Amino acid sequence: MKAHLLGIVIAAGALAATACVSDPTSELSGDPARVVASVAGLTLNVGDTVVVTAESRTAQGVMNPTLPTAASSNSGVAGVADAEYLPPLPVARFQIFGVASGETLVILTAGTAADTVVVTVN
Repeated sequence: MKAHLLGIVIAAGALAATACVSDPTSELSGDPARVVASVAGLTLNVGDTVVVTAESRTAQGVMNPTLPTAASSNSGVAGVADAEYLPPLPVARFQIFGVASGETLVILTAGTAADTVVVTVN
């Protein structure tokens, strides 16, 4: 009887050890699947500056630690500069500033994921 019980305990321990080998949170991690900007569009006057935030998220919608980068598709209309990073959240902050009248896109990217902000400068 003791040998049978010992066999069950050993088998249960082996099963538990095997189950703990994989990371139960692994499906929550991964590459950025999308970038989320704090605004979809904004209107500025020449010389104005606005701070926009962006974060990357996995396919499951979990915040990803990859910080997005930003670039203007026409820096003659609106420019982009990094703003202060505020840890611990992986949220990037960018200053978007009006240079000349017109419309442009600010493209926010993290890995292969991207989002855009339409910028109109008066």
